[in-house]
Amino acid sequence: MQKSDLAGNAVTFLHEENYLDEFAEPMVGASSFMTTAGREPVLLSGDWRFALDPFDTGFRQRWFAIERDAIPQPTDWNPYDAEETPIPSSLNLVRPELHHYEGGAWYTRTIKDPRTSHNQRLILRFGAANYCARVFLDGAFVGRHMGGSTPFFFDISELIGPKPAELMVHVENERDPGRVPCHHFDWFNYGGLHRDVALFIVPHEHIRDTFIHYTSAGEIVAEIHTSCAAGQAKVDIPALNLSQVVVIKDGIGTMRLPASPVLWSPDNPRLYEILLTFGDDHIRERIGFRTIEISGEDILLNGKPIFLKGVCVHEDDRDAGRVTSRDDIRRRYRHARTLGANFLRLAHYPHHEWAAEIADEEGLLLWEEIPAYWALDFASPTTLADATNQLSELILRDRNRASVLTWGLANETADTEDRNAFMRALADTGRALDPTRPLSAACLFNQESLRIEDTLASYVDIIGINEYFGWYDNDIADLAQILSNYNLGKPLVISETGCDIVAGDGGPATKKNSEAFGACYYHDQIEVIDRYDVVKGIVPWLLYDFRSERRQNPVQKGWNRKGLIAEDKETVKQAFSVIADFYRRK
Repeated sequence: MQKSDLAGNAVTFLHEENYLDEFAEPMVGASSFMTTAGREPVLLSGDWRFALDPFDTGFRQRWFAIERDAIPQPTDWNPYDAEETPIPSSLNLVRPELHHYEGGAWYTRTIKDPRTSHNQRLILRFGAANYCARVFLDGAFVGRHMGGSTPFFFDISELIGPKPAELMVHVENERDPGRVPCHHFDWFNYGGLHRDVALFIVPHEHIRDTFIHYTSAGEIVAEIHTSCAAGQAKVDIPALNLSQVVVIKDGIGTMRLPASPVLWSPDNPRLYEILLTFGDDHIRERIGFRTIEISGEDILLNGKPIFLKGVCVHEDDRDAGRVTSRDDIRRRYRHARTLGANFLRLAHYPHHEWAAEIADEEGLLLWEEIPAYWALDFASPTTLADATNQLSELILRDRNRASVLTWGLANETADTEDRNAFMRALADTGRALDPTRPLSAACLFNQESLRIEDTLASYVDIIGINEYFGWYDNDIADLAQILSNYNLGKPLVISETGCDIVAGDGGPATKKNSEAFGACYYHDQIEVIDRYDVVKGIVPWLLYDFRSERRQNPVQKGWNRKGLIAEDKETVKQAFSVIADFYRRK
């Protein structure tokens, strides 16, 4: 059998099963977060060298340690002479035969140190990698990240020298009961590096993070976190003629200034440019100032009740998978506006940060959430740590966005003691990182008593229910009974409702899946919901048809067909106009 100077005796690397132990730590997460607002990236997008690795051969044979000038012979993969794949991309759509692939893949490319001063730090940022990523630089293990939709960072300042270095990333999207989401979910499990990878150059002493918001007391609050313990930062808001020095102590400084900005709203999405300075570090943010409050059963935007005219949307594209673009997001928002929506639920995981940035500009409110979905291993501390980190990374990334109305903690999770302890911990994390926004969840209702009895409702501020009366549940009168019984004293939102509609099906309203059936479904829903003032929003499921491999009946064929628009993102179904008419008069 083959002997390898890298992997040792072949018997060892074929039969040893603890080969991943040395690649567990360090685990990076929210504690290494760094704001990239206004910073210029050195993008590492483009063609990367690539190989599938369903048997973890790369770890057993230590592909990451192969040197360019010392290729062992024979080798099962040469990282310097390999096929290429574009980054960002969804692995499953690169080639037709990879459509159902779930497993590991290696990505590699050469990078250079772009710094011009010894006083600069070099930060490597991944926009997202689904699901577990292990990063190597010139053969050395840099760290691991878990979670498929949030950004993560490595400080590689001391790991790269004057010569070009080989960056290698192993990404695997295996489904597992202990992950978030677990092994059972209702969307497509796209793998790979589906968002940008970039380098950022920052001064040695730099701004790590900011939290800027407006209070109902009429103050602008700016919290600044820095890489060093002490110093002075400065906040400038030219359009408001405001400038303030902020003293940094123990790495944190806070500014509170009375101000009277034009408040951000869907009708007037006013944004202000803010310049933050700390030594040689300068970042720019575009911030909308507004307040979100809960008053009894009302959601207040800038002190006034608002009805959420919404629509759910997945980050899914027929041709690109989880890869998105600014144009794709703007098309999404044009369709939402045509629908009459002022609100989107970004299901069921963190979408690209561009979604919130563009929503700020467009004047759309967002429900952003993590994939604490269905049957997680709620008793597992590891699963809780994973979910906590995903929520933390999402909040740190987007808490400066005026468009984000609420952080979603969970979707349709069973009411158990383990689940409740898990959700209490998540709620505590959410409120600690952002006390300015309400928390939400799609809660369960008792199908016999027709009441919302889910304990989770006591931990969140906005209660969502996913209901499909007229589709999965036949009796629409049961929806009226749930709304009549509602007495929890918090805002109630219909966080999902819908039915599978095949675009172009011209059958009668009595034929399920026809366009006429879908229109009647929503007519019936609206007739009930419109009678109950307790409902503070409706979020139809959903804007576009999307891939879901658990959907395999002859109509669905691997797609969830509940979209108001088909998967081509052009063909509008009849139900769209029914909702649009309701939103226009609501």
